[in-house]
Amino acid sequence: MKQSCNLIVHCSLFIVHFLIVSGCDHRKSSGLEANQPPIIQAPDNPEEWEQFRENLHQWREQTIKKINYQDDLYNRPDFQWITSAFNCYFLMLYDEAFYDSANDRYKVDEFIDKGMEQFGSFDMVVLWHAYPRIGLDDRNQFDFYRDMPGGLEGLRKVTEAFHARGIKVCINYNPWDTGTRREGISDMDALVEIVKAIDADGIFLDTMDRGVAEFRPRLDAARPGVVLEGELTLPVEDIATHHMSWAQEFRDSRTPGILRNKWIEKRHLQHQIYRWERDKSKDLHVAWMNGSGMMIWENIFGQWIGWNPRDSYYMKTMSHLQQRFATLFSTAEWTPLVDTNPFPNVFANLWEDENSKLWTLVNRSWVTVEGELLHITIDQEYLYYDLVAGCRITPDEIAGTLSGNMRTRGIGCF
Repeated sequence: MKQSCNLIVHCSLFIVHFLIVSGCDHRKSSGLEANQPPIIQAPDNPEEWEQFRENLHQWREQTIKKINYQDDLYNRPDFQWITSAFNCYFLMLYDEAFYDSANDRYKVDEFIDKGMEQFGSFDMVVLWHAYPRIGLDDRNQFDFYRDMPGGLEGLRKVTEAFHARGIKVCINYNPWDTGTRREGISDMDALVEIVKAIDADGIFLDTMDRGVAEFRPRLDAARPGVVLEGELTLPVEDIATHHMSWAQEFRDSRTPGILRNKWIEKRHLQHQIYRWERDKSKDLHVAWMNGSGMMIWENIFGQWIGWNPRDSYYMKTMSHLQQRFATLFSTAEWTPLVDTNPFPNVFANLWEDENSKLWTLVNRSWVTVEGELLHITIDQEYLYYDLVAGCRITPDEIAGTLSGNMRTRGIGCF
């Protein structure tokens, strides 16, 4: 009986720990704790939003000072491409949609054309190679790249084809690959060799939250502008050396929350992913409200989790707008949760510089909303546009509102 009680206590403690770590703890306080979850929960009550914004600014200032944050790498010319790399496709190299075995050729252009039609754009691809086949023989993860049709030279031509269409290419690193044939050199040396051989732009760090410190100087010496992106939550201390990170299974609050790492450094780009979820609107909302990106993953190790037409439409719409306003999303003043009454399930963030203001909106409800969507201070110096509808609009100067239509679980943009 005593052992059963202890088991219940341990299980209860584990559940509480999991809820807090995964960002599911919805308890609100007047301020923000020092160690914030990867997505900072927002209060539901609009009367608390102003204080929430103040807390966010204070927390950012304190955290930047605490970790002695330096943005040198984000200022380098060879890394300027990362602020517009919103959409990344997780590509299984041996997928029939990409490799034509009958004619022994990679279908790069056909793959890109189909992706642009469905999603609007691809800005990056991850060339996934070994798992789940690895382990059937002695080949290691690097062998699987070498064994692709055409070898490393063939993959370099694949990279060149992607580069010709403006798309960056990342290779994959599996740190858990320890029981196969050894290279005779370190994994880091092998990765650097692959990067140089195929002219890769980055390394996806599978099952890792960050790369070891030696990665950065070694990659800089091998090729300019090579990024590191981990699968697990990147600690704030490593934002300075990792330009990108996955935002995997981050559970948002009902009122859209704030990506912790993006709030620290607006040029840091995160890719939302909830691989087994068929409703992509949750991740789309987080990416849209935070000026961040999406990881598109359909072939999950052989199981197809395709996108529904609704989410593909929103993705395509969002993708074009993000590319057009990439500078705003990476440099502008960001004001979370501006006034969107009277609709309780419509929320908006504001991005502004000296020339323009951009409002990103999401409809959290499962019904279409139409009418006054946003309360603003009307400025006679500005022209106003509904960028989702694709038309100029006239604000209601008396009410101080912008009106429009937002479909079920949709996005808006003024």
